[in-house]
Amino acid sequence: MEYTYKNGYREGVVFAFIKENTKILIEKRPVAGNQVEIFFPSGSIELKDYQDNSDYKHQALIREVSEEFAGRIEVKNCIYLQEIWVESVNIVFYIYLITDWQGAMPEFTIEEGRKHSLLQWIDLDERHLYFQFDSAFEICDRIERYLNISELGEDYSEKSFGNK
Repeated sequence: MEYTYKNGYREGVVFAFIKENTKILIEKRPVAGNQVEIFFPSGSIELKDYQDNSDYKHQALIREVSEEFAGRIEVKNCIYLQEIWVESVNIVFYIYLITDWQGAMPEFTIEEGRKHSLLQWIDLDERHLYFQFDSAFEICDRIERYLNISELGEDYSEKSFGNK
């Protein structure tokens, strides 16, 4: 795999699934020492995502969702909530809120053909009980801003979801 970089930061996509306008999907990733890190499902952008003059970020989103969920989930609607630069790990994440999909959400993600991370739906209001990374809280804030704008009937595309 050849990953892509922007200004020295590895590029990745976050796929933040939401249902019932209150529940978000989190991923409990195994790390050293039988510990877990809790974040949104995400993946790296690869050189192969730059094809056919299409939006490489969206291409990466579709590819990563297919890979991580073993082809069980097809994205039907997503909203781009801009990017977030995470200096602590040198990653720029392009954030997509997935509001509609087809398929039954699996209980875990797949990495290299094996079960990898446990998936769980949580209430957006209870994020403080799960997340530890500032970037996860920023993504949740952007989701809430999108939901608030949607409730008001405003066009989200004209609003800023970037860093404050």
